[in-house]
Amino acid sequence: MNKSNILFRLLCLLSVVIMGFAQHALAKGEQAFTVDAGEVVITPARCPPDSCVITRAKISGKFSASFARDNMRIYFPRSDLSTSPDVSFQLPLDPMLDEGGTVRDIGFEFDGTQLDFKGSVDSRAFDGPLIEYKISATVSEMEFSARGFFTARPDLRKCVSPLCGGYWVKKVNRRMTRCADGTIQRECYVASIQWPGSEFGPVIQHNAPLLLKGKIIPREYPNFGNLGAFIAKAAYRPASTNVPRGRFYGIQNNGIVCITSPCFSFDQYLLNSRRQQTISSFDLSRAGAGEKEIDMAMKILANGGVLLGSGKNVREKGLAGVGRKFLASQFYLPLRR
Repeated sequence: MNKSNILFRLLCLLSVVIMGFAQHALAKGEQAFTVDAGEVVITPARCPPDSCVITRAKISGKFSASFARDNMRIYFPRSDLSTSPDVSFQLPLDPMLDEGGTVRDIGFEFDGTQLDFKGSVDSRAFDGPLIEYKISATVSEMEFSARGFFTARPDLRKCVSPLCGGYWVKKVNRRMTRCADGTIQRECYVASIQWPGSEFGPVIQHNAPLLLKGKIIPREYPNFGNLGAFIAKAAYRPASTNVPRGRFYGIQNNGIVCITSPCFSFDQYLLNSRRQQTISSFDLSRAGAGEKEIDMAMKILANGGVLLGSGKNVREKGLAGVGRKFLASQFYLPLRR
């Protein structure tokens, strides 16, 4: 190996180390926030006079922010927001960075607990939209909890309600589940599900069950006794009609950057347990999902979120060793109203 190749490799390694320190410093300075109130307004670049269709959407969810030392600049390393109606809006990493003809601006106030800001992303110079957003948020915890995940499928038995017609729920990665009456069963019947926010309409449209985060509680029904209910904090729809196989996991990008493979750049959480490990790659192609669903999954990971799915891990040979790849049989996307 000649001197130029050795020098090039040393420079690459040094850049990775520097990048790792920078990412660690940024993560250390991050603060997590929960949106209390927010709105995004999208105005098209070109439209006929007096007939411009402006889209307004409410914002909810969580994000993280970090501040420059002089507190004159703010950054959004992670953005896990939902909009109603869904306009696929996420906060820009640098909300004051102008690039490629796009002009960004933001103003904010932060008192240590409450963060209020108004920003804009203007792409009208190149026929893109004007995006204006405002958010009021409070400091919160953004750590992912792998506890409290269940599958839910409709009860299709034909008998009088609420004895039938509810849902069958089961704790994932567990052989048995504790039901509302205290018994331990392979699957528990609940007469109703209390959804996050409000009723979602048609609950299950696929052969595959929903994935819910929440808990089973006792609930008495007049003349029928305790049939139980499920309190859902979050709901996720399957990306396809595939039956989920294997174990259920959450996957999150951990920010590690490598110059060779395998690169263990994803954290993997085994749902309903404390087990956590790193994986080098994942494959969604066997989940039977369409291009739109796969794009949504990639956006979740790109924005620092956790992608939920079922499947198995396999060994994968890389240039510098053996990695660990997650093969998904099914993955899940947040269920929107």
